[in-house]
Amino acid sequence: MRDCRISWLVLFALCHASFSFSQCDKGGIDRSSVIDAKKHIIDFAFTHPNDNDQSLRWLLYDEDSKADIPIASVQYDAFPQSSTGRITLAQEPKTTDTYILSVSGLKFKGCTTPVKTTFVRVDTSTSKSIGVKAFPLSGVPTRDSADIYLSGSLNGAKGTHAAYTADEKVQLPIILPDSWFNRKDSAGEATHRSLEMAFLPAFDFKASTNPKADGNSVLIASGFRATFPLTDPAKPGSPDKRLFRDWLPYVGYALEGDKLFSDLNNLMHVTNYFNTRVFGSQVQFTFRPAFGVDVGANTRAPKTGLYSGSIVRPFAGAHVFLNLFTSKTWKRQAFIETDYTRWWPMHSEPNSFMDNSGKLQFSSVGTNPRDNVSTKFEYDFTEYFGFTVQHTYGELPPLFTKVKNQYTLGFVFKAGLQYKPK
Repeated sequence: MRDCRISWLVLFALCHASFSFSQCDKGGIDRSSVIDAKKHIIDFAFTHPNDNDQSLRWLLYDEDSKADIPIASVQYDAFPQSSTGRITLAQEPKTTDTYILSVSGLKFKGCTTPVKTTFVRVDTSTSKSIGVKAFPLSGVPTRDSADIYLSGSLNGAKGTHAAYTADEKVQLPIILPDSWFNRKDSAGEATHRSLEMAFLPAFDFKASTNPKADGNSVLIASGFRATFPLTDPAKPGSPDKRLFRDWLPYVGYALEGDKLFSDLNNLMHVTNYFNTRVFGSQVQFTFRPAFGVDVGANTRAPKTGLYSGSIVRPFAGAHVFLNLFTSKTWKRQAFIETDYTRWWPMHSEPNSFMDNSGKLQFSSVGTNPRDNVSTKFEYDFTEYFGFTVQHTYGELPPLFTKVKNQYTLGFVFKAGLQYKPK
């Protein structure tokens, strides 16, 4: 048995090594396009996650005017989209000209030597579109970063009923115009770090027909999310290495209920997220701390006496992400992620559990702290589809139904979605 384990480890190491070799040998700039010509912004994407804590030499060349275009700043996107970013130019690009973007000194995660100078033709056609500027469906690595997340499993045995478990999340970030929030000086330059504001309608559902594994939580919400960069835009050759990268406050309304809507809470939901830098090369680690408060009232309860008054519920937690390997060539990835949240009800709220017959029972009503932790191993076959093994322990609002050691094996579809009016 031990020899089998060693063989699997050796096989995994060889596969991982082949992924790294492919990245080092074939990596480069995958694409670049004009995002906003009037604001002098173009984007870029690498074929693999890059080691962006290094000195890079960027060059944008205009083939028509035979001249270099000055680059004002280079900004990498927040993890896990760290293989993409934006470049702000010192002047407005001409959509009729042909541009070549090149970079030298590029080194990918897990590689010991940099790639030779790589270049790509900049697509200027996107700046000519009217109406919707961006409505893309893109691959994302985790539930935390996904806008569409659909995961389910079916469990059964002879002589028993099949049990269905669902974990679903759907949201649509609507990016509001930059001009509403970013002031410019007389020279047309931003007076502070760029702020992004989004309107975010969302639906979140977690439930199971297995009475011993029923998280029993539904959330319908909408609100506003801001993104404040906490680092200065990275200048060519000097990327920022500070721990906290972005502050994302969210304020909105939430209708919180169980899957049968027998218990409903109307809440104002306030959350503060923080994006942090990525650690490691071949194996990458990052975390996303969060804290906030829910304030509101119960409007429907399955029985009287479950709520002593208004709902005031502070909470704190973190999302932890450990990437084991990523292969952009085959669009595969393996990672472990953990989500932890603790709530501190200021006024009495129910604690419940499901008995063997599937009937909801209430164990107590009080202000005791409640926790929920979910740990998942996921292997993605593509950017959108993967296989998951998940363990869950704890309770979720509003009924805080206790789930003890739930194990789930299933498949997942996940994607990023964004609507950005011009």
